[in-house]
Amino acid sequence: MDIEEAIAQGRRNQEIVDLIRRHCSHAHVEITGGVGIVEEMTGLPIGHRTVRCSHAALPTFSAMQLESVAIDFYEKNCMECAHRSATGVPNLATHAATVRTKRQMADEGASEAQREAEQRLVEEDAGRRRHRAAIATGLAYGSARLIDLLDRIDTEKRDPAAERELEGVARAAPELFTEPIIAALFKVARATQSASACEAIRQLAHHRSELKIEAAVLSIELLSSGPHTVAGKLLVEFGEAASMEEVRRTIPALISLAADRDAPFARAPEIAPLMWAIQRDLHGVLERIQLDLSSGSTWTRRAAADAARRVAGVEPGTAIGLATQLIDAIEPGEYDEVTWPSESANPSISRALSACLVSAPTQAGDAFERVIAPGARQVVMRASDRVIRDRMSSEVPQHAGETAIRFAIRRLGGDWGRDSARAAADLLNLAGGYHPEVLEPFLGDLVGWLLIAADDEPTPYSPLLDTQQPNAIRALEADTARIVHRRNVEQIREAVGAISARSPDRVADHVFALLDGDVGIPDEPSYLRAELVHLLGVLGTQSSYTSLVLPYLYDALLGTDQLARAAAIQAWATIDRATDGQLSLALSDLIVPMLTDPYVIVHGSMIDALRLHGLRTPAAMRLTVANVVLRLALHYQDDARMLDHYLDVAVALIGPVGTKEERTLMRLCLHLAKSLHAYDKSHFLASVTWRIDDSLHEPFADLLLSYFEDPAHIDRFNQPTDDSELAMLTGLPAPIVRDKADRMESIATAGLPDHPHDGYPFIAVLQGAEAWSDASDLAASIASGVPADAEHRTRRLFADVIGSTALLEASISRGAPCDVSALDSLDSAIHEYTEAATAVSRSFPFG
Repeated sequence: MDIEEAIAQGRRNQEIVDLIRRHCSHAHVEITGGVGIVEEMTGLPIGHRTVRCSHAALPTFSAMQLESVAIDFYEKNCMECAHRSATGVPNLATHAATVRTKRQMADEGASEAQREAEQRLVEEDAGRRRHRAAIATGLAYGSARLIDLLDRIDTEKRDPAAERELEGVARAAPELFTEPIIAALFKVARATQSASACEAIRQLAHHRSELKIEAAVLSIELLSSGPHTVAGKLLVEFGEAASMEEVRRTIPALISLAADRDAPFARAPEIAPLMWAIQRDLHGVLERIQLDLSSGSTWTRRAAADAARRVAGVEPGTAIGLATQLIDAIEPGEYDEVTWPSESANPSISRALSACLVSAPTQAGDAFERVIAPGARQVVMRASDRVIRDRMSSEVPQHAGETAIRFAIRRLGGDWGRDSARAAADLLNLAGGYHPEVLEPFLGDLVGWLLIAADDEPTPYSPLLDTQQPNAIRALEADTARIVHRRNVEQIREAVGAISARSPDRVADHVFALLDGDVGIPDEPSYLRAELVHLLGVLGTQSSYTSLVLPYLYDALLGTDQLARAAAIQAWATIDRATDGQLSLALSDLIVPMLTDPYVIVHGSMIDALRLHGLRTPAAMRLTVANVVLRLALHYQDDARMLDHYLDVAVALIGPVGTKEERTLMRLCLHLAKSLHAYDKSHFLASVTWRIDDSLHEPFADLLLSYFEDPAHIDRFNQPTDDSELAMLTGLPAPIVRDKADRMESIATAGLPDHPHDGYPFIAVLQGAEAWSDASDLAASIASGVPADAEHRTRRLFADVIGSTALLEASISRGAPCDVSALDSLDSAIHEYTEAATAVSRSFPFG
């Protein structure tokens, strides 16, 4: 959903919210999912919502489209409600009545038309049956059996066994088909369009030449009314005498037969009939494609684009004309490659344009360059991408591949916008990975773009420099632009790396010459110099060049340019990973100096190298480096994002705790991790749980409970459980769990009254630690926090069941005799809850 659609949906939802407000003072709309940026900026109700009321016994679902949610809620709870307190009209009741009336009128009109159509079919079916009964008199058993098969096929519910048998008899014993039976068979094929009946006619026509013309006539009749697979085969095999006019009547169906189907288990496209039509009437096929590309039907446009792809593949002379028509047919809006059922013809148009580019590279490439509309440019970019992407395991046509690469390099500069620049970088990276031979002639262009891009990074947004009100959307746009730019740079570096694997000498000539000459590089910190140092990492992955790039890396790491030092660290990590740690020993003495560098870009790059890029730390330096990293973590403890990075590195360096120093460092990690965001805290807990020994259980428990105390850890819409964290809590020693009972009660009751289920797992945790009384008290607290009104009735009944069970278990744990009345009370509570829950589940629209 784009921004305009989201705003339109929000306005419609706001109308429904107003109807609900006037409908009843007790009802209210509640957010059930996240709040997006568009909703935050406009204030419109766009995200998932549901309708709530304390007098509503039957809940409804939640959705972004509030109208269906509200009507479902009204029909379940409001039509006979004695508590309704209306505040005005129009309201939800009047709106639901209008919707219901329109629905009934539409259903009644459709039912009448359906009854008339069904009556006509019944009369026609009866006439054919009478005719077959008349000709069956006096036939031998074999022929009479064929009449029975036709009766079982010519019915509302066809018999698959009869269809298979009819085809088999036509193939094995065509002599059993007498003239009257053949006439009846043709009538059944025309009336029912049965594929088996048509296949039987196809088999008979191969044995009886006099049937070929009638079979061709049948195929033209069937194809004139729509696509039919076997009719297409009949036309290809027996339609040589068909007139041009008859061929043209079949072209729409043949185009549909040849179209790709995105649906699972869909039949394969039938291409042969369309190829036959192209040979017979290319002009007619091209005319139909042009007409269908302007159709209002998405399916028709998709089929036409698929047909254009087939034509361009066998008739290269048509490619330029088809490319122009396809570009004109591109639909506005964002390009979406994966939609099923498809809501756009653009993916099919993209595939067809790619075929045009392969058939006529120069002309199609020129047509691509002339595209103006932003949405069309995305489709054209994807078409160019397909020249490489669809041939990752096969040869790329040289001229088409070069045209696609040249086209992508032009887009890197952003003249077609950020999305196209990103797609171009993806294409070039893909070509480097699978077809470096196509990319190699453009090495100079790629290196030149990298050096230009180094000084062309988008400026970050600063609210202090904004002459207007600070704007979150502008800040997000600026951040996105920088992220995309850096990603594009990384993609092109990888593409150059792919070329270096094939021709390292060519890459070395560019990089070493520029670094040695230092021509045009300013003395102050330079992004251009930094980019050249990055390319050292690309080149150094080739083992024959690792030693040659080492002096340049030393110069950069020990130099005064902080940008070059940061780039050198990344190049070091790249080479280290690719060469199995060849540089680790040679440069390991520089790890601590780089971590203690005063520039954030430098020590941040070293952290990223240790965390993301697998830079190795010698075993003897492990704890020394961990100490330095944790000192940095203390400095960044108020920045949760940075803190997460530093703790990741520290935990990996500490390893399994075995020594006193390792335990001390891990204790500090556990303390600092309390400042992490909920998601990062969950990741951290998972990374350290296996390293915790007896001396660390207490701080680990405190960290674990701080995770549950953070409301941000609850994501009921996407991830409603915390199974792994609960398992960690259960695995703690029982005395520690019992000692944390009060904190667990506070956590378990935080979601009341609407989410008592959040607290039930903590009852099980306390019971697992044999804190039976604490578990019973917690269950009672949860139950008392859920009101007994209509809205919460099932939740309260279930809470009572849990409370009664926990109380009984606590009594048993103290050795008290079994209380029969308590068991009866529990049984009654279970029965009452089951009935209430069943009633609710039956009313829910999704079962």
